[in-house]
Amino acid sequence: MSRIDPDEFKKTFDTDLSDGAIQAWLDGASLDVDEIQQRDSSISSERLEQIELRLAQAKATGQDPRIDSASRETGSVSYGENMDYWSMAVGLDPTGYLSGYGKPKAGMSVSDSKGIE
Repeated sequence: MSRIDPDEFKKTFDTDLSDGAIQAWLDGASLDVDEIQQRDSSISSERLEQIELRLAQAKATGQDPRIDSASRETGSVSYGENMDYWSMAVGLDPTGYLSGYGKPKAGMSVSDSKGIE
């Protein structure tokens, strides 16, 4: 269950996405924020809400890209994913969970050497 509703999301993210699409992004972000809360239960609900909001907005830029640059001279507009939302979410996360998001996990295995001479 998300902590933020689509109306709150749209206050800081100008979009034509439907409330249903926004809710899907919020629900996905909520799962990550639940993980953050499990890692540190002392994080305030207000901070968790802000992390969820910025994380959902960062993810939503994949469906509704932000304008990176525009030129009146050439009449061109450049779109892209705005990393500002992601940076804000990462900066608000005191556990470091989001900073490692999507990065491969390092691992090591050691074979059983019994019986080897």
